[in-house]
Amino acid sequence: MNLAGYDDAFAAAESVTFAPGFDANVVSLAGLAILKLVAWSDRGRQNPKDAQDLIHLMGSYASAGNLDRIYDDDRVIEAGQYDPDLAGVYLLGKDIRRVASKPTIAVLNQILERDFDRLSREMTRTMRHLDDVEKWVETCLRLLQQAIGERL
Repeated sequence: MNLAGYDDAFAAAESVTFAPGFDANVVSLAGLAILKLVAWSDRGRQNPKDAQDLIHLMGSYASAGNLDRIYDDDRVIEAGQYDPDLAGVYLLGKDIRRVASKPTIAVLNQILERDFDRLSREMTRTMRHLDDVEKWVETCLRLLQQAIGERL
């Protein structure tokens, strides 16, 4: 079991109040994406669930309270070709880059480079009912890869 990213996800956890007097740290969405990508790399051949979860997270990151952030930074909306959902994927990659350590970033880059096609196929399989899903998934993965690999 690869533990890459666990310390990063824990450090980036956010405090949430569930009820008065009941607070807990919850993994951030960027931390969750890190964990999903690493977990998929470890067990993806037996179980595609992590790839399914990751593409869902990528596709919904903009609407998860990030629209203002997307439009506040011209580079983000431009990277997403003025599509807020694609820009959300790019922003997720930037957020992953912000919370991940250098060793974790190296692991993520290695996974995305080495297993890009296999991950893309796994993600596409879950959404095959959509038109042009292969192209959309590949675009999302390229944006994520680009943002994680960029220098801050």
